[in-house]
Amino acid sequence: MQQGEARPQDHGLPTALYVISGASFAAALSARALDPVLPHVAEDFGVSIATAAGFAAVFAFTFSIIQPIVGAAADLFGKTRLMIGCLALLGLANILGALSSSFSVLFATRILAGIGSGGVFPVALSLTSDLVGPEKRQVAISRTLAGAMTGNLLGASASGL
Repeated sequence: MQQGEARPQDHGLPTALYVISGASFAAALSARALDPVLPHVAEDFGVSIATAAGFAAVFAFTFSIIQPIVGAAADLFGKTRLMIGCLALLGLANILGALSSSFSVLFATRILAGIGSGGVFPVALSLTSDLVGPEKRQVAISRTLAGAMTGNLLGASASGL
């Protein structure tokens, strides 16, 4: 079997699909990671829980506002390159957020994480569609979405633990 060939149990899907699903998982995981610990964050920074809940709002806002821009950027820079850049931004923002010692820095890192995560998801779907033909596209997209949904579910659960 040569590199890039599909394994028999993969129903003819490219192995790169697992990397794309993993990227979707990582982007979705960070979206819900702070939700269960908001009371602790609010207490540590001396703000109300309602104020700390702004992390979720700012993440969701930047996640949604960046997506229309991503299409043009993907055509300009290349989908794979853009996804890698967005994942790097997401990882850096999450690391800086974990190390932040002020509310404003953590808030800024959630903005950056929203931008990174918002850039991953549409590019992941687009790459998935590019990698497979129409006859297998539904299965391939469902695997990419499964990665994202699993990240959403585990983001809150894992950070709560």
